[in-house]
Amino acid sequence: MSTRANIIVEGTSETPKTIYYKHHDGYIVGGLGEQLAEFEKDNENINANNFMTKFIAYQIQKNGTNSYVQEIQLTDQDHGDIEFVYVFNAKTGLGVYVRESFENLPKNYLSWKYLTLNNMSRLDLQALYPNQ
Repeated sequence: MSTRANIIVEGTSETPKTIYYKHHDGYIVGGLGEQLAEFEKDNENINANNFMTKFIAYQIQKNGTNSYVQEIQLTDQDHGDIEFVYVFNAKTGLGVYVRESFENLPKNYLSWKYLTLNNMSRLDLQALYPNQ
């Protein structure tokens, strides 16, 4: 089964908010979350204007075609069947909203459980979200 995710890069006065979609491997540990957290940790002072471009280049340089970032798509909306919404803001950094159930949970991700992923290693992520 696919673990779908959105990545939202909060806009600035120079760029609008952008939304990306990943159809599978969107989970935190061992998936998209770990890749994003590693990138954010290794790249201080990254800004919203080039966050995704640098993230994709970083992953391809590090992991080649095994990074699966080539499958990330630009979209114009939050997808309804997602389990994770990763949000990058230049001021607050990287975080994730986690949908813990598809029953009785609002579709609006802002009411889901929120976890900060700033400066996290794989072990930090496993301790933060051991449910995977």
